[in-house]
Amino acid sequence: MGCDIHIYLEKLIDGKWVMVDQPDYKRDCRQRNYARFAALSGVRGDGPKANGWPEDASAGAKSYSDRYSTGAHSHSFLPLATAAKIFADTEHDGNMKSNFYREWPAAHYFDIEQEINGPF
Repeated sequence: MGCDIHIYLEKLIDGKWVMVDQPDYKRDCRQRNYARFAALSGVRGDGPKANGWPEDASAGAKSYSDRYSTGAHSHSFLPLATAAKIFADTEHDGNMKSNFYREWPAAHYFDIEQEINGPF
């Protein structure tokens, strides 16, 4: 049985979280990379315990997540900079021809053009 990561990018706008993207099918967000699963929320390996679904999550993210019903598990949330670093550190092919994924991981993995310390 496989295990997938489902990502919802949210931005705080006027004190409320708003879903701005769902990059599941971009780049390699959907690869079954178990080192990444473990690093994100302790799934399929040693790593931090998932910190649960955020109480103030956007309605959009909640709606998408609810589509998976009981198949959704190990909910967790992270700042973009942390998630981007985990994705770069758990890249399947550490010998990529381009170092872009290491220098700009938010842009590479999530198509976010802002610097990771920017407004997201």
